[in-house]
Amino acid sequence: MEDFFGWFKVKCEEWCLMSEKTLLEKEIINQMLSDNIFEQQANEDELESILNSIPVFFFHKNLDGKYLRVNKSFVKFFNINLKDIIEKKDSEIFSKEFTKVLTMHDNEVLTSGKTMNYLAEFTKKDKKYWVRIYKSCHKNLNKDKLGIIGFAIDVTEEKLKEDKITYLSYYDKLTGIFNRAYFEEKFLENIPQKKLPISIMLGDLNGLKLANDIFGHSQGDLLLIEVANILKHCCPDDSVISRWGGDEFAVLIYNCNDNMLHEIKLSIENRCIRKSKPTLIISIALGAVTLKSLTIDFGLVIREAEDRMYRNKLMERKSLRHNMISSLEIALSEKSHETEAHTRRVRELCIKMGQKLSMNDDECNELELLATLHDVGKVGIPDWILEKPGKLDDEEWITMKKHPEIGYRIAESSPEMAHVALAIYSHHEHYDGKGYPRGLKGIEIPVSARILSIVDSFDVMTHNRPYKKAVPKTDAINEIQKCSGTQFDPFFVCEFIDIICAS
Repeated sequence: MEDFFGWFKVKCEEWCLMSEKTLLEKEIINQMLSDNIFEQQANEDELESILNSIPVFFFHKNLDGKYLRVNKSFVKFFNINLKDIIEKKDSEIFSKEFTKVLTMHDNEVLTSGKTMNYLAEFTKKDKKYWVRIYKSCHKNLNKDKLGIIGFAIDVTEEKLKEDKITYLSYYDKLTGIFNRAYFEEKFLENIPQKKLPISIMLGDLNGLKLANDIFGHSQGDLLLIEVANILKHCCPDDSVISRWGGDEFAVLIYNCNDNMLHEIKLSIENRCIRKSKPTLIISIALGAVTLKSLTIDFGLVIREAEDRMYRNKLMERKSLRHNMISSLEIALSEKSHETEAHTRRVRELCIKMGQKLSMNDDECNELELLATLHDVGKVGIPDWILEKPGKLDDEEWITMKKHPEIGYRIAESSPEMAHVALAIYSHHEHYDGKGYPRGLKGIEIPVSARILSIVDSFDVMTHNRPYKKAVPKTDAINEIQKCSGTQFDPFFVCEFIDIICAS
């Protein structure tokens, strides 16, 4: 008995040194060493009492792998009756998976005679646990091997914390895919020759800023998540897919030649089209390089992929802008009462005004585009406000009055629309300075915005809306004249009335 406790104390001291990186385990073992559990005991009952007092799952096996002794902590954690443990092997107690791990390390300890520890996964009532197992070969004074002795500690909570830290270190929190740090680490690790050729593909998401400006960052986040899902759907299962930066993605594809890479790129582009909506286009510019050797510098590979990506982005920009304007038109018609017919009529009247005022081609084009997209900011206003049949309350009106600013941000973000951004921002300003959002007055208001406000008001008055009936053309003219000098520019009012009366 004295020999057992002396030997067990030595082993605990060894185990404590092995647990330096795991503070919880070190604390528990140190506690055991600091207590008086290793005092020489006189009988078996006192030995059992001591072992049952320690907070670890103690076990003692013979050379055949049969359990000779376990403590109460062991019985409680593994939820097994003591009579079902003693003189039984692991295979008679635990699952095949857990038994395989225990037996492998038992054999290693008995063969080498070394003290060791390892982490093992254990399932109890469909819940996963992790235990750190310390074990040594039990020998007598003559150094004869008698069996195995050791203990286990439940480290599930620490393992979950560690896994969470690892997840945060290597995964993008928003999309759930890997982050750049993991991608670079994976790329730089020793990749077997059998994985060659390897393709590195970079993608730059188009329109993220626009999505954030129109719908808010929550919608932009959904766009990033959708792109991540598209990449996962289109790339082989063993691909390393990561978020490379704010709106950039990187993919490492194993055993991928040029033909396979071309098919994957086509699949991504087609799925982006299928997943796009009129209100939100999903578009990603791709650039890729295929490696047949691992001797090439990583930085050079990434730069080449980036160069190809940005070249593709430049080539796609023109068509993307055209699609963006078309999508905004569709989104506007879906989100508000601005029907295609209304937009067409306003556009035609604005063109007539431009011609009557002898505007040049650029000015006429600006006026026409403004007529089409002046209320584009409404795509960022909640549907329930746009569709409310009655009068808006104060808070709702404050929200509604944000649409010129939203429209301005949308237009400013695209070179195709930037030249009408200020006019969109100003189309609810009044000639007398009592409009919104900035209270501009007179010639401070862009010319195209002053013209549009007259044309738009006239068309709204002379055609039915869900919330109001149309008025006769003469009544609308009278209302326009009544607001001349206050809401509308007097000069443009006269020019507009000439056009209406002549038609």
